[in-house]
Amino acid sequence: MSDQKQELTSWVVSQVSQLLMISEEDISTQANFFELGLDSQDHMAIIADLNEKLGTQFKTKVVDEHGTIEKLVAYVVENANEAQAV
Repeated sequence: MSDQKQELTSWVVSQVSQLLMISEEDISTQANFFELGLDSQDHMAIIADLNEKLGTQFKTKVVDEHGTIEKLVAYVVENANEAQAV
């Protein structure tokens, strides 16, 4: 895993941990966001924070379309340049 993916994965795991108030060790990066207990408001919070962190403009649907931390991070790393805020 690249350093960028590893760093972003850790960051998303931390965000999910805070939202769910559970230990980071209890979060599987391969579990579906809904299975983890996140709802659509949580998805909006994750994307808003992610966009702020990276200076991007990803839409909330990206979380639904890439339903795990692992898949979301892979998509974001691959597409961050195209989603840069103007």
